[in-house]
Amino acid sequence: MQIFLKGVEFSKTARMIAMRPLTIFISHSSELLTDNRPHGDGLVAYEFISRLAEREHCLHVATAQVDLKNPLHPNITLHPIATRLKSPLLQRVEYLLRCRFLLKRLMRTEHFDVIHQLNPVSIGLSLGVADLGLPIVLGSYAARWANDPHAITSRFRLLRAGLRKLRGVVCHIQQKQAAAILITTPSARNQLTHYEALQDRVHLLPYGTNTQRYSPAENWLDPAHLAEEQQHPTILYLASLARRKGIFETLEAFKTVGREMPNCKLLVVGNGDQAEQVKQIALNSPVAGQIEFRPAQPRSIAVELYRQSALLCSPSLGEPFGMAVLEAMACGRPVVVTDEGGYKHTVRPEGGVHVPVGDSEALAAALLRLLRDPEERLRMALFNRQWAEEQFSWEVVVPRLEEVYRKVLPAA
Repeated sequence: MQIFLKGVEFSKTARMIAMRPLTIFISHSSELLTDNRPHGDGLVAYEFISRLAEREHCLHVATAQVDLKNPLHPNITLHPIATRLKSPLLQRVEYLLRCRFLLKRLMRTEHFDVIHQLNPVSIGLSLGVADLGLPIVLGSYAARWANDPHAITSRFRLLRAGLRKLRGVVCHIQQKQAAAILITTPSARNQLTHYEALQDRVHLLPYGTNTQRYSPAENWLDPAHLAEEQQHPTILYLASLARRKGIFETLEAFKTVGREMPNCKLLVVGNGDQAEQVKQIALNSPVAGQIEFRPAQPRSIAVELYRQSALLCSPSLGEPFGMAVLEAMACGRPVVVTDEGGYKHTVRPEGGVHVPVGDSEALAAALLRLLRDPEERLRMALFNRQWAEEQFSWEVVVPRLEEVYRKVLPAA
């Protein structure tokens, strides 16, 4: 089971190839760099830079906001860039300029090898450092939502159309100037303006997960544990309470599931702007007594939520990548997901069930199929744990990133 990078499989030998320590400028780690808050991009960025530092690389990290509970590795120097302007577009320009001045100042005393703009790849930010003579790496890009929450837009139709056109032009220039472009799954090609022209510099690099932290319960294969799980199975929904995450389809599907299996429970964990509407629908459901709500939990709690559930339900309307699903797979849980976005590629049929977007009947059928078949759930659980270890552990992902860095460095 290998994920290919530009048609090249990464063997265990290739993953172990060491490279000299690099000095890397992270021009934008994330809107929020965090090791504790439920912020997918910020958590992934933290892991990327921490793992690179542990492998002896020196990193100067520019970022917009920071919320860290643990000290950073000594090889990391943090450079928070606070913007003062109110408009999102002007904020981006201000950040771009401040980042450029920062790097030019640092280059007076430091020799940098590469610039990396991490996730999400905010449009245009790397242009501020594009002419400083260093190779630029963009990404990893996740697939774009149909309605991108990070897009700069307007309520005025003509201005909105103009901004879309400008976005395309800026993206094209930004990607054309990059030495390497990382995408998490093939679905993320929808982020690239001219894929055919860029494909020689496009690399497939998924986000990683901590497979030591996200791991199965010690007794996960114990027959007594499996029997207890079957007696009182829990479906876990762990995401924002927002329409695009599929919460309404989940509640609709659970009407059927709960009626067919009165011993089953739906655990909904998350916050969101539509929380009150969601809870009202659940309250009026014929299976309301089988639905439990909890607010968004600290990352330290997520592991136990996965372990205590029979499966994870994530019927997103087009998830760009899906970290919760990846974490659940690492914990040895089967998953039920939609067939759009990153899920098409991260979830294998051996480890989960794909259903059409918005189809609550198909979702109910998939949930019932797995809940009624503990042997299939166990097969999927075993597969998912192995799949996560082989393809998505940071011990696999970060050496792949180092290989990309090696490819873009100037010849000695």
